[in-house]
Amino acid sequence: MELPRQVVYVLQKIRDSAGQAFLVGGAVRDMLLARDTLDYDIASSLLPDAIEALFKNYKTYGVGKRFGTIGVLIDDLSIEVTTMRSEDKYTDSRHPDNVHYVDDIEKDLSRRDFTINAIAYNPLTSSRLIDPFKGKADLEDGIIKTVGDAGSRFKEDPLRMLRALRFASQLGFKLHSSTYNAIVDYHSLLNMISRERIRDELTKLLTCQRPDLGLLLAQGTGISDMILPLSNRLVLTPVNLETIRLIGPTLALRLSALVYYSYADKRDDTANMLKDLRYEKALISQVSKLVGGYSTLIEAGANPYNMRRLMGNLGRDNTALLLSWFMHESHANSSKDMQSKYNHLNKLMTKIIRDNDPVDFKDLAISGSDVLALGIGIEKPELVGKALEAAYDLVLHKPHLNNKRSLTEMMKQYK
Repeated sequence: MELPRQVVYVLQKIRDSAGQAFLVGGAVRDMLLARDTLDYDIASSLLPDAIEALFKNYKTYGVGKRFGTIGVLIDDLSIEVTTMRSEDKYTDSRHPDNVHYVDDIEKDLSRRDFTINAIAYNPLTSSRLIDPFKGKADLEDGIIKTVGDAGSRFKEDPLRMLRALRFASQLGFKLHSSTYNAIVDYHSLLNMISRERIRDELTKLLTCQRPDLGLLLAQGTGISDMILPLSNRLVLTPVNLETIRLIGPTLALRLSALVYYSYADKRDDTANMLKDLRYEKALISQVSKLVGGYSTLIEAGANPYNMRRLMGNLGRDNTALLLSWFMHESHANSSKDMQSKYNHLNKLMTKIIRDNDPVDFKDLAISGSDVLALGIGIEKPELVGKALEAAYDLVLHKPHLNNKRSLTEMMKQYK
């Protein structure tokens, strides 16, 4: 395994100072899988203060100094160096109550979540790869398995259960039976975890290559009940899961599909579901529009009027996302009727864009002041909005009438 020169430099410098140092965690896992990695974590026997002093000529930052971690920036590559440690219980289900520094890499690895993340590597030592929990074999077998007793690992930090599903999605792996069964037994402990942390793991799961794998596991283990406030356990069909996979790693679209397929009778409550997970307002607004828009796309006829109104409600980009979603669902269920409808809808949108048809309310050739100038709405102001809505509906049907003369003539009925 070839390491960046900056990582080798840090390993060598710590060894030259009579310390032990090993690359650990995701970087080792990804390199053994021949996957790209951006995060480099080093476990060292030196204490945090010693690491800061050793790399005083470089930028360092105490990203988690109270837990033994010092960040070192070398030629634009950030490397986190953490003192080897053992841990006490996790009262807050996130951080250990106490940390005890050790100089034994195997003890440090024993506190980690999964065997595939409990491998250490140093090309400068004779042993090179240290793998006390047979994580390399689990990588080769495509298995997610906890280090030690699964129940104990999940009780320490229940979020590890969601991480197991996320790794299964990212790597295309299966859960070991002991890990799967422990999630079934302990998934309710996720109620102790902040919604922000659950949101972050869900986001990572939804934006990886195979979210369908993690979502299927979420259904089977009951974790789905903890992610979204469902009255009944999430049931996604094979077509639903395949569609979510096919539409690609766009968070807004995959989140929309998840809500749409999961909440046939509660789609109007999309915003509250996502607020519960502390998603940002802009994303909540977009997903709410996409979920409602997809219902319209499925139910409405494929004609120019409906397409113009949809584009006006959602905007061109979101409408394109919906058509992409619709196309992938048609492929997922091998529906020739859906594929035919998609082709027609796509042609409609292309023509509307090419002809520069009015689709937005703001595209109207007449304004509220124009309506008032005609004497409409002076005594009854609500007539202004009704008149403009009627004009908007008219030009969605007949774009060529979007001119002041035609719309003014139409307005006469409101006098």
